[in-house]
Amino acid sequence: MRVALVHDNLWQMGGAERVLLALRQIFPDAPVFTLGASDRVRAALGTADLRVSFLQRISARPDRLRGLAALFPVAIRSFDLRGYDLIMSSSWGFAKAAKAGPGAAHICYCHSPLNWAWAYPQYTHGERLSCLVRALGPAVARGFRWWDNVTAARVTQFMANSRWTALRIRQYYGRDSIIVPPPIDLGFWRPTRPKEDFGVVVSRLVPHKRVDVAIAAFGKTGRTLYVVGEGRKRAQLEAVAPPNVRFLGWQDDETVRDLLSAARITIIPGREDFGIVFLESLACGTPVVAYGAGGALEVVIDGETGQLVSSQDPTAFADAVEETAAWVRPWRALRESVTTYDLPCFRHRVSQIVRSVTGPPVSERDSRDSAGAANRCSSFQAHHWESTALQDRWDEGEARGGGR
Repeated sequence: MRVALVHDNLWQMGGAERVLLALRQIFPDAPVFTLGASDRVRAALGTADLRVSFLQRISARPDRLRGLAALFPVAIRSFDLRGYDLIMSSSWGFAKAAKAGPGAAHICYCHSPLNWAWAYPQYTHGERLSCLVRALGPAVARGFRWWDNVTAARVTQFMANSRWTALRIRQYYGRDSIIVPPPIDLGFWRPTRPKEDFGVVVSRLVPHKRVDVAIAAFGKTGRTLYVVGEGRKRAQLEAVAPPNVRFLGWQDDETVRDLLSAARITIIPGREDFGIVFLESLACGTPVVAYGAGGALEVVIDGETGQLVSSQDPTAFADAVEETAAWVRPWRALRESVTTYDLPCFRHRVSQIVRSVTGPPVSERDSRDSAGAANRCSSFQAHHWESTALQDRWDEGEARGGGR
């Protein structure tokens, strides 16, 4: 079976890119088609057969290409995917629109519907937009919502990274999906340092991540906060940050792991579609203080593995930070809460879905994983979205966290 992997872009490493790395373990020989890639992410992909769109010839800098978003749909459909039996897209917006060849199946691992189109006011909050963009932006977003819906109809099977995302896939696209949470390498993400008295936030520094809330909260507590990550909002955040907040920029995984291990608290103030940092923090034995919406509702056990804050109010976050910092929790209990997200479980779930769509076995590695993973991962089997009592909590999170 010939397989092609399609990913939105590889301009920076984040949770979606970690999922792509995991998919490559299932399909090691599959080429990776993407809008563009930075040198740093290319290095992370190692020997991958990487095929970039014509946008890479215009510029390799995402800050310049962001203004060419109108070309992204054209670029993603410019790839020649004829001859592949399976298209596996990893998409937060554009990759799912890849044009499969005749008779090919298309499975989309959906990190999120196109956020800025479906929740334009919330996604652009805090952005420095020109008058022209402010005037035309809502109409452009409506156009992209139409396009996003049309291209979703061409996908054979959706996988969603969370129930939160599955709910929106049903709401926006009218499609059911199978929930397969992102994986974490528990062999790597583990406690490596004794606890110290500081907090950490690991995030892209863009407005919708609401790192400003974390900074303001730690300004109130006086505790040290380390900010890990880069983004176009960094200069603005540094300008308002108090002396106890320190910006570390991009850091490699080993450094992030050490920081998460030593921190008293990981703070996540934005609404996450899933939030792989939740898993990394808990695997390293550190509780999470998070905004109680989106993926946080599915990972963080309020009062046990962290605290869910009902609003993005710095004072509310400061109170939660102070309370959580006083906790004494065995790191093993925090780590145990995320064991079903381990890589073999992810490979097992994805391989089950691929077999159900295409029939043939996936890979030799999947065969080796299956026996042990089937039992170990049974507590979180891939399943179709069904309405449950918890839906009320997700609806409440949507009402608090953003528009529809």
